[in-house]
Amino acid sequence: MRDFVRRANRERGTTVLLTTHDMHDIEALARRVIVIGHGRVLADSPVEALRAQVMAERRLVVDFAQDAELPVEVAGARVHSRDGQTLVLDFDPAQTAAPALIARIAAAHAVEDIRLEGLAIEAVIARFYAMHGAAEA
Repeated sequence: MRDFVRRANRERGTTVLLTTHDMHDIEALARRVIVIGHGRVLADSPVEALRAQVMAERRLVVDFAQDAELPVEVAGARVHSRDGQTLVLDFDPAQTAAPALIARIAAAHAVEDIRLEGLAIEAVIARFYAMHGAAEA
């Protein structure tokens, strides 16, 4: 279905109104999202604008080398969780640039992998509803 919708939009300029609770469909297909809660339109914006409105933070996941000592704290970031040799950090890119944060960590510690993650669309929508008093919507 996703391929059909994409193709119809691309080839014919067809606008598709998709009503769904499937967050994967939203991320895969939508450039613009309308969020309705308790019968009211709460948002009508691009997905990324909605994401930015809800949470400016980004997530940095760092897998350290097997024998590496994980830092207790990292300047410019908040420790979200630790699991074995993996440290998950949340940071505000307006305050701390991702490349600077990554360079600081890599310069001081033995790192195997680093990846940036955005907030999952499910979390974005849930936070948005909570912010607007429509959590049960």
